[in-house]
Amino acid sequence: GFAPQAGEPLVTKSVNAAFIGTDLDLRLRRLGAETVVLFGVSTDMCVSTSVRVGANMGYRVILVEDACDCFDLPDGAGGTIAARDVHRAHVATLRHEFATVLSTADVVAAL
Repeated sequence: GFAPQAGEPLVTKSVNAAFIGTDLDLRLRRLGAETVVLFGVSTDMCVSTSVRVGANMGYRVILVEDACDCFDLPDGAGGTIAARDVHRAHVATLRHEFATVLSTADVVAAL
């Protein structure tokens, strides 16, 4: 259910930010895009980095909070930080400085 549809543009990234080492910025600029809507896996890695880079490049970034997920994270001291806590902390940080955070329902309603 997540494969690209026929004729749909595909950007393949090789690092944790969708804007680095790809032509995503060029494609968006050619379209005149000023806003990007981001979501995916993992909230604390690729999503967070892409949100930060996109915002720093001047895009208005919308993060779709309930369309993201992440994994439990080893805390380095023998314990584990639950994925829901990792997600919550990263969303809070991104909301504070880098993105408008919305739900899927909010984004769909805005369309």
